[in-house]
Amino acid sequence: MSDYQREAGKRIKTWGIEGDIARHIENTAEYPIMYRALGTEPRTQHPFNLYGDIKSQGQALRGTFAQNQDVIPRLARTLVERGYTGMAGHGLGTSQFVAQTAAGAFWNYARWDARDLDSLEFVNYNHPIDFSKTVFISYSGSGSTVDSNRAAARARDLGAFQVAVTSIAGSPITHKCDETIVCAGGFDTGGSDTFHYTTRLAVSAWLALENGALTRPNAYPWADLRQRLFATADKMDDMFDWVSQHAELLAKRYRAIRSILVVGSGANEGTAEEIALKYDEMSHIPTKGMCAGRHLHGISRRDERARGGARRRGRAGGRYRRARHAAYAGTV
Repeated sequence: MSDYQREAGKRIKTWGIEGDIARHIENTAEYPIMYRALGTEPRTQHPFNLYGDIKSQGQALRGTFAQNQDVIPRLARTLVERGYTGMAGHGLGTSQFVAQTAAGAFWNYARWDARDLDSLEFVNYNHPIDFSKTVFISYSGSGSTVDSNRAAARARDLGAFQVAVTSIAGSPITHKCDETIVCAGGFDTGGSDTFHYTTRLAVSAWLALENGALTRPNAYPWADLRQRLFATADKMDDMFDWVSQHAELLAKRYRAIRSILVVGSGANEGTAEEIALKYDEMSHIPTKGMCAGRHLHGISRRDERARGGARRRGRAGGRYRRARHAAYAGTV
């Protein structure tokens, strides 16, 4: 029996550390301070998820779609009426990767100039953005990330129209934004917090889709695309029916590897970055997310004739084949 209950837009448990913090830090080897802060018992074996499981994503998607049926279409109309033609999404870690991947939906559906930003970079380096044409989307699962809130506050001072995309209603970042999209799932951490990526990416794609439906009504079969998006919740459940055992087999096979490359191109590069982050966080295997062309850059810049010769001859050919295999083996 679990000792928690998930409620949309709320933390699963209240965060905070009680007692002598310095003493808790000294004792973190016996009782990790992170678990004290998150209000759960330490985990010393699989699964390391604190509250839920990575399989909660289908449920989180269904809840997210249900509670935003009025929010997303209304917000899309607002953005169109205000004349926006661009999106800048900011965050840290997973949140920035959501913005990076969501940009592809805004490119294709809304035909917007869309980009991602590191929150801290925006705060410190005066990235110029034309806020008369660009909506600023603040991504934070908890809504409390310090530098994401700093970036939202700075953008507010610069006159930006902002949308918060978070899993916690009423969190600090929502008070700095003009509109809020609240995703379902509560808040979690560890492997099970992957739903933060899934749900926030889903509502971002949905928002781009609704913008496109308003401004480019004949460009795509919008009703069909909308239903395909909503069907991803069931597809996620179906996937976990078979993928868990396969993942366990692969983990056993490759448990001794020293490093991993996760490769994705275009909008998929953000997903590759998120996968790499999970390997770093949970497996402690140094992992890099990147696009394939970057890995092959030193070889690919040669002309095709030289590359063909390299494939056929000696060590250079071997290097090319190894690089190509490494780059594409983990493609998402």
